Amino acid sequence: MRYANRIGLIVTVVVVAFAAAQTAVGSELKVPSVTANWAVTDHCNTGWCAHNNYTGTWSIVQKGTKLSGHDNAGNKLTGTISGTSGKWLLKGPTYSFVVKATFSPTATSFRGTWTDSRKASGTTKAVRTKTITLP
Repeated sequence: MRYANRIGLIVTVVVVAFAAAQTAVGSELKVPSVTANWAVTDHCNTGWCAHNNYTGTWSIVQKGTKLSGHDNAGNKLTGTISGTSGKWLLKGPTYSFVVKATFSPTATSFRGTWTDSRKASGTTKAVRTKTITLP
């Protein structure tokens, strides 16, 4: 009887562990919908812009794991997202910067870091202001 109880317990533990692993893998693969306009605040920590804050609006469109869009200065946005982690490039004619950010689980905000083509770097944070409806 003790052997049967032990086997039953082992089977239960294995089934529960497998179910938990499947749930974790499934949730990791889900990509939040980040298609929206975002009110962004960038803080410059180092470089030519040190100690300054910049605000603006970024329009981000998500199609699968690909990101596209632009900012209010006309810079083109291209990048990728995996789970809640995003990385994108904003590029204009003479200036560009790379953003690495983590979106909230509900995709209503993000926080991250950036580096620019002039060797400055800082932090970024944003809140969703308007969901964009795609055709």
